[in-house]
Amino acid sequence: MYMPGHKRNFEKFPWLRNIGIDLDITEITGADNFNDPEGAFAETEAIAAELWGSRHSFPLVGGSTVGILAAVYALTERGDSVLIGRNCHRSVYSAAELLKLRADYIYPETDPVLGCYTRVTSESVRAALSKKCASLVVITSPTYEGFISDVSAIAEVCHAHGARLLVDEAHGAHLGFGGFPESAVRCGADMVVQSLHKTLPCPTQTAILHLCCDIPVSSARRSIAVFQSSSPSYMLTYGIDQCVRYMAERGDADCAALLENLRLFKGLAYPNDDPTKIVLPRGDYENVEFEMTAPGYVIAYAGLGDTEKSLCTLAQKCGYEFSPLEAIVTPKIKRAVYPFEIRLTEPVPLDSAEGRIAGEYVWCYPPGSPIIVPGEIVTRETIDCIKALISRKMRVSSTEKALPGAIYCASSLDKRIK
Repeated sequence: MYMPGHKRNFEKFPWLRNIGIDLDITEITGADNFNDPEGAFAETEAIAAELWGSRHSFPLVGGSTVGILAAVYALTERGDSVLIGRNCHRSVYSAAELLKLRADYIYPETDPVLGCYTRVTSESVRAALSKKCASLVVITSPTYEGFISDVSAIAEVCHAHGARLLVDEAHGAHLGFGGFPESAVRCGADMVVQSLHKTLPCPTQTAILHLCCDIPVSSARRSIAVFQSSSPSYMLTYGIDQCVRYMAERGDADCAALLENLRLFKGLAYPNDDPTKIVLPRGDYENVEFEMTAPGYVIAYAGLGDTEKSLCTLAQKCGYEFSPLEAIVTPKIKRAVYPFEIRLTEPVPLDSAEGRIAGEYVWCYPPGSPIIVPGEIVTRETIDCIKALISRKMRVSSTEKALPGAIYCASSLDKRIK
């Protein structure tokens, strides 16, 4: 006599069997509590911490988004100054807005062929911290295209300036296994967030937050509880538990085998730091569904579930050449106010928005990094960037869904906007 309401009644609800609903229980006796573990889940956390090399690891069922929100909440005080890589995921910006953080940006390097952001350098972090006393630096590594920043050098710079370092390693849960580059967990970051489902054998929406600094474990867990469901799906938590145990037993061997198979693409794919992100020229790859299609390239996303046969089949379809297009990179911005200072907005035709203050986020998804953030001044370069992305059939989205014809801007009635 407990939740959920379907009661695992497969005779009455036959479709439930197709989604493994027999694992869908709640915090009954013997099942442990995911948010306050004492039994099996506590063991999962301990195995994960030893496996990745953290001080403590917290499995998550709200994706890396929950991990980012919780980590920023744990590492900052309301109103702090922070530095964010401009290619960070929208969840980082959401955290900054929610906590009224005063965010400035670090611009990563740009690849001349792909036209995308690549690595954040320690020099750019040092320069930014020399100008602004920030309590937290947030970077994304690896990127969607597989570029990895020198986290060790960046961590050293951050700590020398009294700042914490949070690494969004959502795309890198496999790093450190089987010959892949080292994970940020072992490179000096204070907190690291990983999506378990992207490359490892785990269900969608599962992730893990690694605590690597001296923040109390209880404080980190309390921060997670603010954003994570108090009724986590036991189908997902079981998936996490099994994935962690599998990686403890087979992670190195399976990652080494995957890495060996990925050598098929040497000379075929664009050179990056993480070969699980197979960046190929656009072309007619019959019967292949890619993770991401950009104006000049596509990304095939490899994971532990891939077989040598599947990778060989893809490799045989390669043979196209990269045709560099004019790069479309987020224009550098000028901020009028911080996002949390905007209250009223109104739709404005895109071509008439130049000089207005943006009242909504605009981003491409994937990867989900903002082109413009509320409070920033809409420039002609911003408008041209949005229009160019739309013309190249990229998935450009906005908070208020006014695109492609309009963008929400701060209303002239909002007296907070000067």
